[in-house]
Amino acid sequence: MKRYDIRPLLLALSLLCALSALAAGKKGRVYVTNGQSGDVAVIDTSSDKVVGRIKTGGEPHRAGMTPEGRYLYVACGGINRVAVIDTRADRVIASIPAGKSPGNATITPDGRLACIAAYGSNEVYLIDTRTRRVVGRIPVGQSPRILAATPDSRYLLAVNQDSNNVSVIDLAAKRAIGLIPVGQAPYDILIASGKAYVNNRQSDNISVISVAKRKVVATVPCGRNPWLLVATPNGRYVFSTNFNDNTLTLIDTRTDKPVATIDIGLNPRMPAVSRDGRMLYTCNKGSNDISAVSIPRRREIARIPSGLAPHRATLSADGRKLYVGNGGSGDVTVVDTATHQAITRLKIGEFPVELLAVGR
Repeated sequence: MKRYDIRPLLLALSLLCALSALAAGKKGRVYVTNGQSGDVAVIDTSSDKVVGRIKTGGEPHRAGMTPEGRYLYVACGGINRVAVIDTRADRVIASIPAGKSPGNATITPDGRLACIAAYGSNEVYLIDTRTRRVVGRIPVGQSPRILAATPDSRYLLAVNQDSNNVSVIDLAAKRAIGLIPVGQAPYDILIASGKAYVNNRQSDNISVISVAKRKVVATVPCGRNPWLLVATPNGRYVFSTNFNDNTLTLIDTRTDKPVATIDIGLNPRMPAVSRDGRMLYTCNKGSNDISAVSIPRRREIARIPSGLAPHRATLSADGRKLYVGNGGSGDVTVVDTATHQAITRLKIGEFPVELLAVGR
């Protein structure tokens, strides 16, 4: 009787079972940095329960996630370091010096570099995400706040709030190659349709920068005290939340002209856009609520109660829920994006700052 060696089949079956278990175990998560309690809370998006707290110390602020969702880099300004969190184990695996008062961490699209804005020492630190070593320390303008990398990971732009300019950094050469004047008190920046958009809080406008030409090519008027920016996934539109006049400015990136002003709640801050580019949500600090805005209809269609002083928001990886950090009440409001109803509020920590979603 002919015998067959079934060991390869058994090995293949065991590997398949292991991979299935791994896939099943990769649940959706939202990571929340708590600026005053010195930790990062972990929310399971299937149960909407806090399932972990990761101690970082030192006022964790804004954070960046590697493209595959494996590592989270958290700027901890109070201890002048960046905490690196492994999201599989939900623990800190490295703590890296990063200048004075680091407040922002951005990962390049290729995942190779973590870029850190050191607000207190007027520098940008570059960290190799493979070795977790500092590979660049670049002087920039005064008080760098927010960073944005170009889609090809070739350049990094740093917004210098107190010197009213933007530094352009060549990431391969690891040096600054340009300094572009913008408006008064610039803060946020994003890149859409091949251009960089910078909101200028004290001049009530938005500077549009050609990265290739390293100069401002348009200045777009907006509402009073433009706070934060967001773009639709296709880059067609950019939105600015205008803190002092309770509006959104909608900019068409083909013409760099404002095409709509949308009334929303009081003192809007962080906006978030749905994956299909049809819905936008704003955190309204002054009215303690969330505006749901239809982008095609260009108007607010729902107002959702939140906690005190909602600050920042993120959508779950599947887009079914919105998570809003409430800085005044130290909790997170969870919203069903199909019904625009609040589902629950989760006690999270003191002053939630950044929210980042991973998983399914």
